Amino acid sequence: MIDFYVKQAPKGATTIEILDRQGQVIRKFSSQKTEIPDEPRDPDEKKPEKEIKVEAGLNRFIWNMRYESANRVPGYYLWEYNGGARGPLALPGKYQVRLTVDGKSQSAPLEIKLDPRVQVGQVELESNSTSCCRFGNN
Repeated sequence: MIDFYVKQAPKGATTIEILDRQGQVIRKFSSQKTEIPDEPRDPDEKKPEKEIKVEAGLNRFIWNMRYESANRVPGYYLWEYNGGARGPLALPGKYQVRLTVDGKSQSAPLEIKLDPRVQVGQVELESNSTSCCRFGNN
């Protein structure tokens, strides 16, 4: 969860960027982009919502701890892949979050901690996250 306060509702764009330890953006959200539906909308459903909705006062944004998803072909849906286009989960570790409101940015540290009930080391997590995604590795 990312909680942030704005004095007034922004007039321009608001972005939230998640950065890895090296300062590279791994995920970006914008108040000017709408969420992409997993399947075509039913005409009776409500319209897709903005990725970030910012109002004056305290705001809360929930990041699903995933890297950027694969690019989608507009108007083409692959039901048989189920969530296969979703980005990989971020590993436990130190990250940063950068909030930009009306052109002014602020950054803060963000840490993902491993569930204490899980008994696995960071080295094992890192090796599994890279080996599972190589082509030809069954």
